[in-house]
Amino acid sequence: MSYGVTVKFKYSKDKQPWMDVNDVVKIHDTFDLPESNFVYEVYKEAMARITTKVACSKCKTKNDADAKHCKNCGGALNPITSSSNRIDLPENRLWWSGNHASDSFESVAPFIHGRLEAFFVGEDGEVFGGAIIEDGKYIKCSVEMTLVPE
Repeated sequence: MSYGVTVKFKYSKDKQPWMDVNDVVKIHDTFDLPESNFVYEVYKEAMARITTKVACSKCKTKNDADAKHCKNCGGALNPITSSSNRIDLPENRLWWSGNHASDSFESVAPFIHGRLEAFFVGEDGEVFGGAIIEDGKYIKCSVEMTLVPE
């Protein structure tokens, strides 16, 4: 069990972490999250994207974003691209802390695409563990501090 934990993140610019909007909504609505976390912020953006309507090019009827055919005329719709279902998680958007923060983060990790490194820091400031998340795979890690000459 972990209490009063802050998760510090390091991310890869080559494989920037991101989440699908539907996963963000699912996590927000059903998971037990710590007091402070980035899901609360990106939830509003995810909901805005999910509730976006797509206008039919033939009859201008507004349809759900995931619709393949117009509900009015049956015409084919241009689907919203998968990139519009993606919410990027740049470094300034990542925070996660509170009771059981390391445990709850492990349950969210399978929904994170790209690569992200997480360091678990206790109330006393000591790093007691970490994880690498790469395309939803959660790899527990021990953390070793070393000095590297400049």
